[in-house]
Amino acid sequence: MPRWLLVLLVLLFSVLPLTACGTDADAGEPGAVGAADCLKAPGTTIAPNAKAIALVVDNTRSSATDGLPQAAEAALEVAQKRGDQVLLVPVEGAGRPQRIVREIALDPYPGEDTAVADRARPMMIKCVGLWAGQSNMLPTGPGSAVLDAVQMAARQKPVQIVVVSDGVNNVPPFDANELRFDADAEALAKNLQAAGALAPELHDATILWTGLGETNPPLPQPLRANLQEMWSAALKTAGAKVTFDSRSGRHRDVQDQRPADQLQVPEITTVTAGCAVEISVPGGLLFAGNSALLQPDADVTLQRVADQLHQHPTWSARIVGHAAAYGSTAGQQQKSRERADAVAQRLVALGMDQSRLRPEALGASEPLVDEFPGGLHDEGAAARNRRVEIVLGPEGCQS
Repeated sequence: MPRWLLVLLVLLFSVLPLTACGTDADAGEPGAVGAADCLKAPGTTIAPNAKAIALVVDNTRSSATDGLPQAAEAALEVAQKRGDQVLLVPVEGAGRPQRIVREIALDPYPGEDTAVADRARPMMIKCVGLWAGQSNMLPTGPGSAVLDAVQMAARQKPVQIVVVSDGVNNVPPFDANELRFDADAEALAKNLQAAGALAPELHDATILWTGLGETNPPLPQPLRANLQEMWSAALKTAGAKVTFDSRSGRHRDVQDQRPADQLQVPEITTVTAGCAVEISVPGGLLFAGNSALLQPDADVTLQRVADQLHQHPTWSARIVGHAAAYGSTAGQQQKSRERADAVAQRLVALGMDQSRLRPEALGASEPLVDEFPGGLHDEGAAARNRRVEIVLGPEGCQS
C-alpha cells in the first residue's frame, strides 16, 4: 500500500464513517476529511492498459457550479469499477494553450475486495472533485474556451467525456454572448463545421454534460434552453453522442479572483415615450433561434406585460414581431407574424381580452443593426434584430 494512502486512511477511519471529502471549511466537522488531506495525496500508479474518462471542469468566473454534480460523480464511480484513470482538463481562457492537468487512477485498490478498499474508493471520487477545483485547474487568462477544452479531451480518445460547465463559450466563432444565446442552432452548427471549428476527434465521442446554464449571474430559463440546443446541434453535427443532465449541483456563494469571464445576459428594455410604454423583448427570452413556439418559461416575461394591462384597463397593446434577415422577404414576414401571434395568444391565456391586443409583423424591415457588415452575414447581429416590441398605452397612443 502506498505510504500516503496508509496515512490518509488512518486519518479517515479513526473517526466517524466517511461522508465526504469536504472543503477546508468542512475540516472541523466530525468525520469529515478536509481539502488539505486530499490535495496532499498524489495519484496511485496507473495501469499501462488503463482506459480513461476525461473530466472537463469549468472554473471560469461565470460558472456557478461548485464541486462535482451528482451525475459527474456517478460517471466517475462507473469508470472506477472499470479500472479507468481520469484525465483532468480545465476550461482555459481565450487563446490559452489547452492542458491536461492531472492523470489519476480512480481505483486505489485495483482488483481488491476488502473493507478497506470499499471505504477508500468513495473517498477517491470525492478527492477527484476537490482536485478538479485546485488552483492549477483555474483558467490562466480571461474568457472561456469551453469548446476547445472539450475538443482537447476528445483528442485523448477517452471512453467518456464528462463536462462540468455552464456552457458559456465566449470565443469566436462560437461566442454565446455575441449570439445573445439566440442563434439558429442548426445554422450555427453548420457554420462551425464549415469553419473547421469542430475537431474530427469529436466523431463518436460520448459526452455527458452537467451544469449547462448554471451561471453567475443566473441565466433565464429560455436562454438556458437555447444554449443547450446550440451545444447539442454543434456536438451532434461533429458526430458526438451527447447527453445533458439538468440536475443542479452546489453553487458558489461568493465571487473570487478568477480571471474575468464575460457573461452578457440579454435584457428587456422599457422606455416611456409620451403616452406609451415601449417594451422590447429579445427573441431569445421568448423563442428558440428559428422557432415561433414560445419557450416554457416565456410566461416569466409575458406576465409582466399582462400585469400592466390588468393595472390599466383602458390600455391596449400593439405587439410587433421583428425577424432576422434570413431567406426570403415573405419568409421573414411570416416568421415575425407567427411570433407576434404567439405572444398575443399567450397574453389571452394569461387573462387578456383579444380585443385589446393588436399583433403586427414587420419582417426584417426595421433592423436594429446591420446584419451584413462587410457583405457577410453576422449571426450576432441577427440575434439582436430578432425581437418582439410591445407598445402599451391608451387607444390611439401605440402607433
